[in-house]
Amino acid sequence: GLLVAILGGFIFVFPRFFVGDYLNRRSYDLPFIVRDYILKENIQITNVVIAYMDDDSHKQLDQSFERGWDRGVHARFLDRMREDGAKAVFFDIVFAEEKEAEDPGFAAALAKAKNVILAADRTRVAQGLEGGQIVPPAATLLEALIEKDLEANVDIMEALKRYVGIDEVIPDRDLAVRQQKQFNLIGDQFYPLSWAAAAMAGAPITKETNGWRNEFWINYYGPPRDAIPHFSYWQALIPGNPEIAKPGYFKDKYVFVGADLLTGFSGQRKDSYVSFYPRKVKGESGDYT
Repeated sequence: GLLVAILGGFIFVFPRFFVGDYLNRRSYDLPFIVRDYILKENIQITNVVIAYMDDDSHKQLDQSFERGWDRGVHARFLDRMREDGAKAVFFDIVFAEEKEAEDPGFAAALAKAKNVILAADRTRVAQGLEGGQIVPPAATLLEALIEKDLEANVDIMEALKRYVGIDEVIPDRDLAVRQQKQFNLIGDQFYPLSWAAAAMAGAPITKETNGWRNEFWINYYGPPRDAIPHFSYWQALIPGNPEIAKPGYFKDKYVFVGADLLTGFSGQRKDSYVSFYPRKVKGESGDYT
């Protein structure tokens, strides 16, 4: 009994060592598996949608797989969101390079929308959570994002934190993402992208001083592509999906934009991680089991 107590205490105090890390992960995974696979409890999401810049979108919008999209396409997308009355738009894309021919139109759309968050990246010179260099959006786009705040005499750094977020995601060793983990920013320039999005959406926790520095276990709504409505990016711009084509479809919705490619060039970074949900198979009836 004493040995069991000592071992249990060791795992509790040092959960990252040996079997403790495994049990830590599995104790988190199990309730999601039970909720979805056994109880079949589905959480209905009506105010959030995901726009995937997928293979079909590349083809339909004639965008290259080997370089960034024409930002005029994103300008058109933002205009559609603004006309429909979307609550906010979050781009999980880093528009780091200046593009003289494309940026003025995209910047104008950003300024009109007033409710857009762009991603910043962080490059690393070594392993670990320390160090690195922040790669922000292009200066022309930054100016458009914070123009109204500067006119209202908001501090420039506070304004930047409202509209830019670090896109870094830190997975566990099995490449699943269970937590928003604490990491130190360089000069505290920007919050994590998820925190900036939550702040724009008015989440109460974002009112806490330095609350973003905490580690949060993520409460997923459901398995990938099951819980949150999603569509191919092109469908917001080209008639094809009758529901999405309806004026006002995005009214009062939070719209997240990110890449979802099966193809791509060698060395490309992709925002894909392991899911701890059981893999489902579509049966003859059309249901997933």
